[in-house]
Amino acid sequence: MIDAHPPLFRLLPMIGAACGLRQGELFGLALKDIDFEECVLRVRRQIKKLDSDHAYALPKNDRERVVPLPDWASEAVKRHVSSYPPLVCSLPWEKLNGKPRTHNLLFRWTDDRYIRSRT
Repeated sequence: MIDAHPPLFRLLPMIGAACGLRQGELFGLALKDIDFEECVLRVRRQIKKLDSDHAYALPKNDRERVVPLPDWASEAVKRHVSSYPPLVCSLPWEKLNGKPRTHNLLFRWTDDRYIRSRT
């Protein structure tokens, strides 16, 4: 299944399976959320669809969490980042008129914007 994805997107199912992240959490994952030394991933935000636009929001149940990051997944992240540098992306927080926040997202769509749900 992983190899069926274009190279730009191969890390998505790997991290999703390895760490149990939901779709919006994957889309909102930033490089600073990964602690390579402690081998953990901090789930701090998701990209959420609000009406016809998107915003950053807390993960499901409004709770951040820390999940283990297997060594093989950590190495895959490093390879991904070397080929596809993080995308600097500003979105409003929690609501469309919320205060903008900026993160270096690991994943981008082919138009060099954040990945939007149902795209």
